[in-house]
Amino acid sequence: MPRKSALPFLLEPLDPRFVGAKPKHSVHESVVTRLEQEENAIFTRKRDGYCFYVVIGKNHNVRLYTRGIQDVTDRFPHLIPEFRQFPANTFLSTEAVVTKNNIDDTEPFTQVMKIKPPFKNEFYAYARETHCTIFGLNIYQGKNVIEIPHRERFELIYNMFSRLSLAPQFLSPLHTLKCSFADAKNMVKENHWEGLVIYDATKHSDYRLDAKIKLPPRPLGCWKWKPFFEDDFIVRRWAYGTGSNKNRMGKLYLSQIHPETGKEISCGEVGGGFSY
Repeated sequence: MPRKSALPFLLEPLDPRFVGAKPKHSVHESVVTRLEQEENAIFTRKRDGYCFYVVIGKNHNVRLYTRGIQDVTDRFPHLIPEFRQFPANTFLSTEAVVTKNNIDDTEPFTQVMKIKPPFKNEFYAYARETHCTIFGLNIYQGKNVIEIPHRERFELIYNMFSRLSLAPQFLSPLHTLKCSFADAKNMVKENHWEGLVIYDATKHSDYRLDAKIKLPPRPLGCWKWKPFFEDDFIVRRWAYGTGSNKNRMGKLYLSQIHPETGKEISCGEVGGGFSY
């Protein structure tokens, strides 16, 4: 049952329990083929950055939060005037990226996030390289829009940009690819992008209000595709190698958080190639 249009959580300050949705890890190509045939497939470039939640309050007061609802507004003053152009009482999901030669580079952004205040002028010059891509619209002018179809929400995002009085320098809407799945995959490989996010235009997003950021909702109708296989693992211990590697790290013991139970489970071990 859809949630009521009234705000289901606080925006000012953003509810610390909020956990936004993430794409499913993979999608069978037959699913994408069906969506293409129905003209409901939306292909977007997957950016390699960090999620920021952005709240434009009732007085156009702008606050930036990490996925863990840590306020990082003071680190990125160059973004505030541009976000302030968007409607009040609006809540966005964005991807903060630093791009070099059209390739996303996470290292500069990681360094910006590691630096502790007080901030010097050199820091702000470095942080100014950060650009935000808006891929999600959660609250729009005080109305809950998370559960309207992706196609309609994306149209709202593009409409917001079309109404800006000043062209933004550091903000952009999600990059939608007007092509087939086969051509989109080729674009990823040719341009060295991280991958794609694929949407079913008729489905909607979701959220949780339990602060469990390790268990984000992964609703049906949103998937990521990459030209290689990868996943996130936890390493809590390691072991020395044997023979000529007896004084070096030999293997890592891997674990993951089970997406359904929330419990940590063993995923085996990996090793080889360590130089220390």
